[in-house]
Amino acid sequence: MKDILYVSPTSYIVPSLAGKSMKSVVIVHDLIAFQNEPHDRRARWIERLTLGWSLRSATHICSISEATKKDLLDRFPSFPLILAYRSLPSPLRDRFRLLLGGGRGWKDETIIRLARETPGVEWRDSIPDEEYERLLSTCTVFALPSLYEGFGMQILDALQRGIPVLTSDRGSLKEVAGDAAMFVDPESVPAIAEGLQVLLTNADFRRKLTLNGPCQAGRFSWDRTVDLFLDQVLGSRGRSG
Repeated sequence: MKDILYVSPTSYIVPSLAGKSMKSVVIVHDLIAFQNEPHDRRARWIERLTLGWSLRSATHICSISEATKKDLLDRFPSFPLILAYRSLPSPLRDRFRLLLGGGRGWKDETIIRLARETPGVEWRDSIPDEEYERLLSTCTVFALPSLYEGFGMQILDALQRGIPVLTSDRGSLKEVAGDAAMFVDPESVPAIAEGLQVLLTNADFRRKLTLNGPCQAGRFSWDRTVDLFLDQVLGSRGRSG
């Protein structure tokens, strides 16, 4: 018996209830249920309750416009890096693979599923220190388009080794990476895809980031951190005493 593919053109109820037991294509027309525009109350709550579950279990997700696609990614920003990789030209995807490393987290079902279903993408669970070091020393580009980081130690690890970095323009990451990284909007698939394409095709730009990385990382050495800490603490004590 052939697999059945259910196409959901107007409602998210069936794919949300069936879950992963059935292959489905979810077609998203708009996200009016999540806006303040006039909308039928019953339809609004049905869409709000079922859309998220449908997206997590869908085999494919289609939107009828770029505007709806953007609204969808803004509302459910869980998988832009994989979608950005998917949108790269075939020759680049044939040359470079995307490796996602790290343990499972909150609401990560869609990310894991996309990673397993997308050719060229590999997800690995928690990575031992030795393997982490090997991967860093052999990768072409390190990407961390995080929604928020208080610091970003992985970025520092990459900069120390002269690895070209693509990262988010939010939180502390601009402060950490300085002029040694390419910054993108972490919720924009086109921005991440464009950044990856530039880094993977422009050897001169990668070389510039490779040279800038160790110098930028040197600003965050433990010796300098201790000196600054002691200066602040002892200086404050001296002034107060």
